[in-house]
Amino acid sequence: MSETTPLLRTDSPFKINLPNTSYHWLTFESLQRRSDQQFLLVAISSLCVFLILAVGFYGVALGWGVVDSIYFAVVTLTTVGYGDLTPMTHLQKLFTCAFAFLAVGLIAYSFGFLLSYVMDKEEARFDWMMEEEGSEPKSSSFLCSLCLLAAVLLVGAALFAYLEHKSFTNALYWSCITVTTIGYGDTTPKTQAGKAFAIPYILLGTFAAGNSLRHIVEWPLQLRRRKNILLVERQFGDHLETEELQALVALAKELGMKADCYVTRAQFTLTMLVQLGKVTPAELKECYEQFDTLDKTHDGRLGSDNVLHTIARANSVLALRKTM
Repeated sequence: MSETTPLLRTDSPFKINLPNTSYHWLTFESLQRRSDQQFLLVAISSLCVFLILAVGFYGVALGWGVVDSIYFAVVTLTTVGYGDLTPMTHLQKLFTCAFAFLAVGLIAYSFGFLLSYVMDKEEARFDWMMEEEGSEPKSSSFLCSLCLLAAVLLVGAALFAYLEHKSFTNALYWSCITVTTIGYGDTTPKTQAGKAFAIPYILLGTFAAGNSLRHIVEWPLQLRRRKNILLVERQFGDHLETEELQALVALAKELGMKADCYVTRAQFTLTMLVQLGKVTPAELKECYEQFDTLDKTHDGRLGSDNVLHTIARANSVLALRKTM
């Protein structure tokens, strides 16, 4: 577009001379997805630095190999704390103090983000399944969580029993004590192969077990949550009473809406979203303020008049710059 071409055509006040482009919405979900990707990169990078630091110090100070050093770091990170590998000298213990706080602080935060990231995805899928009219939380999700937990324990026990030449009972005992991060320390891997297996198993096993246990614990909570949502949504029944209308009008006014003897469909939807806890009055107020900022004509609508007002102002600025 040349400098002499006005943004607003003069032959018709309702024709806007703008390129035909599609608007890309900035949504909370897109911002959250971008933030999740950044945090995921930081979490993985922090975990790698943490393991390298463990190999660098404990490999030199204690003569541990790479497997033993990473094994100790993972046991520290997940707070399993077997106690089969420990520092000996005062210097080593002082370093381990800082190392432990680093694990519980920075690295544990990163690992917690990885867990919450997957949990949020699973929760969103779970909520989507419940949004169908009249549906209840699926028992299949509950059963899948139980099966996943059983698979983690049984597969871990079988491999540990094979690598460490333990009975299946002792191996299953080790698997349960490990993924729950209790870590009594009476049964631990002794061989290099067993420790090499324990490194990914402790990381993935505690994560998988925690996610499965969360599903199991939350299933009855989700049932109650769905019941409460239906009670709120259907509190007016099929017929509206006078006192119910008065309550709706009063709440709409309280939320900053213009309501007198009736509420519109949009106003009813907003008031119900507030009652459901999906949105807060403060968030509604922020949206109102943004609307008022865009409503240059102050007629309570966003239409072509507001776009023309913006373009006319831009034309005025361009004209002013040409005269300077």
